[in-house]
This record gives sequence, C-alpha cells and structure tokens, in this order.
Amino acid sequence: MYPGRTVEIIGDKTVSVEKMIANAEQAIDNKHKANFIVRYTSLDRASMVQIYKFKPLEETGLFTWYGETMDYFYRIYVDPYSGKVLEVENTKWEFFNLVEFTHTSLLLGPIGNRIIALSVLFFLILVVTGIILWWPKNKKAFKMNTWFRWKPTTKWKRKNYDLHNILGFYASLVLLVSIITGLSWSYEWFKNGVHWFANMGYKKTQVTNQMSNTNLNSVQIEDPIEFVDKTIQQKYPNSIRYWLTPSTTKISPINIYIDNGHITEAIIETYDSQNGKLIQKKTMHDFDNGGKIDWMNYDIHTGSILGFPGKLLAFFASLISASLPITGFLIWYNRKFKKRRKASKPSKLKVTT
Repeated sequence: MYPGRTVEIIGDKTVSVEKMIANAEQAIDNKHKANFIVRYTSLDRASMVQIYKFKPLEETGLFTWYGETMDYFYRIYVDPYSGKVLEVENTKWEFFNLVEFTHTSLLLGPIGNRIIALSVLFFLILVVTGIILWWPKNKKAFKMNTWFRWKPTTKWKRKNYDLHNILGFYASLVLLVSIITGLSWSYEWFKNGVHWFANMGYKKTQVTNQMSNTNLNSVQIEDPIEFVDKTIQQKYPNSIRYWLTPSTTKISPINIYIDNGHITEAIIETYDSQNGKLIQKKTMHDFDNGGKIDWMNYDIHTGSILGFPGKLLAFFASLISASLPITGFLIWYNRKFKKRRKASKPSKLKVTT
C-alpha cells in the first residue's frame, strides 16, 4: 500500500464529499475541477479524487508524444474523517501509468495507438497460423505436441523447438482472448464483428445513458451530492468502492459506478442533481450478449474476470509470448544456416584402386 492511502479510523462520521473535493482542488491551487471521487467502504481507506484533462485528437494531431496528449492528471488522496489532503500524486508521470500508456501507445500518442493496433492485428495472424502449423496429423503426433518428452540425451535444439511448439500452443489459447479484446478497443469494425458474432447475427436495442435530469422544476434538496453519497453507502454496504461523478451543469446528473467485487456484479446508477432521485440503474444483465462482452472487455483482457488465478494465467501467457520470437528465431537460424553449412562442406571422394 502506498503512503497516504490508509487512514486512522476515527469514529463513523466523515466529512462531506464536497469538502473532500474542495480540499483536493485547493491542493493544486484551484487550477482545475475534479472529475470524480472514489469512496471506499473499508473504514481505513483514504478517498481518492481524480483531476485530469486529456486532449482530443484535433488538438494534438496524429504525431504527438505522450506528454502532449494531456494537460494534467492528478490523483489526490484525502482523509475522509478530517478532509485533510494526504498525498498529491502527479499521475501523468507516475510509473504504472507510464507503463499502461507504453502498453497502449508506446508513449507516442495517437500514432502509437495505431502502431499497437496494427501490431496486434499481425500478432493475431501469427497466432492463428502458428496453431495451424502446430495442428497434429494423428493421435501420436498430438501427444508429442502437447507434452515434453525430454531425455538426458535430448539436444538443446530439440528442447528449443519443444519450448516454442508446446508452450506456444498452450499460451495461444489465452493470447487469442487477449488479442480479440485488445482489437475491440482499437477497431470499431472488429468490435462490431464481435457483437454480431456474440448476438448470433442480430442486434438488440442497447440501454441508453440518461444524460440530463428528468425534472428541473422538481423540489430541490439542500445538498444533493451528499444525499446521493449517503444513499449509496446505505444501499450497498457490502460493496468495495464506488466512483461518484458530480454534476458539472444544472442539467447534468450525478453518476455512480459501484464496484461489488466482480465486474459481473457492478452497477451504474444515475441520480438527479437537483432532488437526488434515482433516474436510471444499469447492470450487465440489461445488455445483449455483445453488450455484456463489451462490459467485461477490460477484465477479460487482463484475466481479472477469473480473479487472481486469471491474472496469473494472463501473466504467464504474456511471458511465453515474449519468448516465442526468441525460440522462433533460433529454429529459423538453425534450419537456414545448418543447411548452408552442410552445403559448404566438401564432399569426401571415395578412391578406388
């Protein structure tokens, strides 16, 4: 746990959400407004306010490096009992944030996104063709291609081939899932294809987002955001955390994302910012099959859909995929240059008398 992200429990009363947000904004000299606040149901966790602004493509252009793709990005941790700011993290340059953007764009902005997307598309072709080449012709070959049968006399070339062939096969089953979910972010046509396939060729009407309050002439309450915050705490006491997005205008609502421990149990609720009444509630079950896959896409991509074991599975599959170019190159090198060496050796002439 990073410093500033746990707090001492002092009773059961916390300061208002508005005060926590105000203190967070003041910590950066009130230069920017908060986008949302993350509240934890665990009593010893600090609340976290996120303040960021990403630039649209028309402002940055295609060839823009990472530092110019956003104006600012902060995560500010606040003690919910006192409202005191515990830590101001410049997330734009935070290590794991840089790792994430390296993974998605090579820190090259929009052009990096396209390079990554094309690379993943080529990777899909490599994995599919690799499976085709691996596919055994009979039962005996299947056994040979699915398990290591090394002996003390087995040479390293054979071991290298088996590492590429056998580990590559098992990893490919996981990698195909990661590739498909990754391409769904990169290409709209690919995402639509996944939706079409998941829905077996038909498309149901999707649930639309409620973007404005239902009745501006309704009776207003004194502190709607605080009312909504308390409502969520009472309705979902067993949740892990929830994201609360304040309304930015008179007609915009208060949006809540509730994390109940698993993506399939997550809930999105929208509240009227004037009277605090519930406007809309959405769960994964409100969508068709394509929409459900889209809802779970990130968790499927990272393996977290299966919890910690799923993350381990994704980790080892990724590690194996990183080794495949090395083992593949060695296979190619040995085949190509072994033949060349054999061809260059002078043939022994048999002399007869």
